[in-house]
Amino acid sequence: MTLASPSRRLPAAARVGAVAAVAAFAVLAPIRMAQGLPKTRFAVVPAGVTADRTAAAATAGGPAIPPAPGPVVDSPFPLSHLGVRWTGSESATVAVRLAGPDGVWSNWRELRADDDLASEGGGPVMSDLILAHGATHAQVRAAGDARDLEILAIDTVHGPRPRKVATAVPSSSSSSSSSSTSTTAEGGDGGGQRSANAASSSSSSSSSSSTTTTTRGSGSSSTTTTTVRTKPKAVEPPVITRAQWGADESIRKNNQKYAPITKLFVHHTVTSPDGPDPDPAATVRAIYAYHVQGNGWDDIGYNFLIDAQGRVYEGRWARDYAPGETPTGEDLNENGVVGAHVLNHNIGSAGIAMLGDFSNGEPTQAARDTLVKLMAWKADRHGIDVMGNDPFTTSEGVVEYFPNLAGHRDAGQTEGPGDRLYPLLPGIREKVAAQVTAVHGPTTGYWTATADGRVLPFGTVKSLGSMDGKFLAGAIVGMAPTPSGAGYWLLGSDGGIFSFGDAKFYGSTGGIKLNKPVVRMAPTPTGKGYWLVASDGGIFSFGDAKFYGSTGSLTLNKPVVGMASTPTGKGYWLVASDGGIFAYGDAVFGGSTGSLKLIAPVVSMAPNPVGSGYWLVASDGGLFAFGVPYLGSVAGEKPEKYAGAVQMRATITGRGYYIADANGGIAPFGDATFLGADTSQRPPKAAVDLVLGP
Repeated sequence: MTLASPSRRLPAAARVGAVAAVAAFAVLAPIRMAQGLPKTRFAVVPAGVTADRTAAAATAGGPAIPPAPGPVVDSPFPLSHLGVRWTGSESATVAVRLAGPDGVWSNWRELRADDDLASEGGGPVMSDLILAHGATHAQVRAAGDARDLEILAIDTVHGPRPRKVATAVPSSSSSSSSSSTSTTAEGGDGGGQRSANAASSSSSSSSSSSTTTTTRGSGSSSTTTTTVRTKPKAVEPPVITRAQWGADESIRKNNQKYAPITKLFVHHTVTSPDGPDPDPAATVRAIYAYHVQGNGWDDIGYNFLIDAQGRVYEGRWARDYAPGETPTGEDLNENGVVGAHVLNHNIGSAGIAMLGDFSNGEPTQAARDTLVKLMAWKADRHGIDVMGNDPFTTSEGVVEYFPNLAGHRDAGQTEGPGDRLYPLLPGIREKVAAQVTAVHGPTTGYWTATADGRVLPFGTVKSLGSMDGKFLAGAIVGMAPTPSGAGYWLLGSDGGIFSFGDAKFYGSTGGIKLNKPVVRMAPTPTGKGYWLVASDGGIFSFGDAKFYGSTGSLTLNKPVVGMASTPTGKGYWLVASDGGIFAYGDAVFGGSTGSLKLIAPVVSMAPNPVGSGYWLVASDGGLFAFGVPYLGSVAGEKPEKYAGAVQMRATITGRGYYIADANGGIAPFGDATFLGADTSQRPPKAAVDLVLGP
């Protein structure tokens, strides 16, 4: 039996009335509305002018004679930004002047060709994009071979602002998008395949240790395979999404390609030479329209942009992001979306543009600080050594060497990123490198190697094997770790190499008759090779280690006792027991104690991992600093008994170092952390080396 509700049921007429009352109340309730960003307006207007070749010749041979201006052109709407497009060479001289509704004309301003917009196979030349400040009239003049000149009129400020229901969360950054494909080669390789493996769509997959994730994009879906790996520690700065800066997703094309990132480029947009940009988001919208509707590209060319206040803007669309996820500009495999910012150098690089013109002025401190943070995040995320100059294969198949953190001019004939910003890049690289190393914290583990082949682990590192109790043709004199910290090599005085963990054997001098015994080894940054050095300074290279020079043919005052490679692996230093320094490859000589009378011989050196300079340590624990901070020494602490220093190693921050002695003692200085020691080592089983974990 079903029990009826004890509440009274309203008559039908009453129920209808109640519903109507609720509906009326809903209609009368206020609906919170908000104004959207101004609609971007774009128009191509013929300039009505032909280049004056006579004026160009006169300018080259004598006093400047301005070319005749073209007619006054009325804009179809107030302009926020303006560019000029022409057929001809980039050397043509093009200038523009603007006027507002009041008819007052600005001075003539020369428009340079924008090198960031260069495309493969010729095509129209695009000028720098400039702020127009609400101008309604324009006039162009030109000299040289420019023809078919057109004004590209853009308004991202004054257009209609749609009203929409206010929401607490910004709408999705990927609304409807066109499914058409690009027919213009963006920067030479913005969409094309350089090789079978150079750039791929987001539907590509990786092999081992992976999980599969499906993401749905604008009208399409893609499945990507995310490789499980150790995550970096550098934090991405906040990013203004495409939805937040007002990207019109209907104009971009869904033709993305992706590739691993190995190079980072710095650009300037040349959009505001006469002061701060009053509306950076509007300028980003204008650049987007200029690249897509003016130059025919699939999307905005840059991967990220930074304004004078240090705010980061999401550039080229890469994928849909989860709610609250900061845009990375990458697919789920952490491959970067291929942009269009450096001709023939887009596959494998990321382009960061600084809003403004830095030909004569420097970016603000806020913008520089953000550039360092953004670059540190990208470099750490992709394992890029920003102090290095690794080879890069262009889309034309040419192998080039230039900085891993580069300015546009490092890879093309251009003035970018400006004569005042470009000289700042060396300092920016050092700050980026320092941030990357600093976030990984202090040393958490190290190993001590002994002459009889034992390996003593301390901290978080583990013993991966040793030569303890095994036959040795020569005593162990050195040790070197692999980059992963999951392996190491031991070195015998005869040049014999013993590999443990993920360390691979690349060769040795164990079967060679040596003039002098081998004393040290140094691994390459890749871990795919190493150098050995003998006491006469002879160098033996194995794996990907390259020979850059030696003292093997020189008569030395004192024997060589150590060596260290540069962070790039393209050079090394040798150090003699009198503190003499010999620099080869990209190693820079920063000073020595070769001319000093030493109390005790030098036994080792350690280069600064971030920046330049190095330390030397003597057997009494005395420390000599060249271009690096002096943070203390064993000799300065005056111990009563000291077994003698055998090695020193610098921490990854460059703000600390360890000094190891023959008894196995470890002395930390600066930010070096003491993690333990076994001071019971004695000859012929004395400690001979110390290496730090990753």
